[in-house]
Amino acid sequence: MVMGPLNFHSYLVKVVGIRPAVIEGLGYLWRVVEANKLYSQTIADSFTAYLETGGFPQAIREFTEYGRVSEASRKALLDGLRGDWLRACKSEATMKEVVSYLLEARAAPLSWLSIAKNTSINSPHTARSYVDVLKDLMTITILSYVDPGGRTIHRKNRKIHFADPFIHKTLAGYCGQKVYEDALMEGVVASHLARRYNTGYWKNKSEVDCVVVEDSEIYGFEVKTGLRRAPSPKWLKHHIVLDRETTSLFLAGFS
Repeated sequence: MVMGPLNFHSYLVKVVGIRPAVIEGLGYLWRVVEANKLYSQTIADSFTAYLETGGFPQAIREFTEYGRVSEASRKALLDGLRGDWLRACKSEATMKEVVSYLLEARAAPLSWLSIAKNTSINSPHTARSYVDVLKDLMTITILSYVDPGGRTIHRKNRKIHFADPFIHKTLAGYCGQKVYEDALMEGVVASHLARRYNTGYWKNKSEVDCVVVEDSEIYGFEVKTGLRRAPSPKWLKHHIVLDRETTSLFLAGFS
């Protein structure tokens, strides 16, 4: 069994020592968010730390003890990834181009062709093979397009998120790319949802960052880091807008 990085709920239980209320179903989401306000400040402070360490135990220990993550821990993650890329017969230089382009895209929907055109890769098929390696290594989370009926449309563009904030920030440093808070936060929500649900996105004139179907109900999530808020699509009954505070309270209950 392969164990991925800790999610935020497990981080709070195992590292911080609190047990937030747990979301058993998305229909109870706001009830649990309200219940978790009992630990509001602790959860907010812990979420800030989690965005630095992700769910990686060594990074968590260092941040808890010293208030920062060492370059040695970042290097260890990178060395492991580079070794895995080479074992998968992928060029490190080309993989770096792909990762850099994904960071620049800031979770915008992408095609295999757009990745190929914006790197030195010569075909969409090869571009997909590089992204598939990142997915197999649990480095990224891929969301497919979901239509208003809740059906996944695989031929549409995909949104590609980094699966953990420590991975996101470490790879950004490796590629010399800026970390954008909107992409980072959206990625954390998307990766948490994707651990439990078949998670996609929707986009037309507006966009729904994450779309989940549970018990025949469609839930759309918008992760908001600024003042702008997109209008809710008419077809979407459950439009959940998460700001910095409610994101942490929601993820605290997402076991």
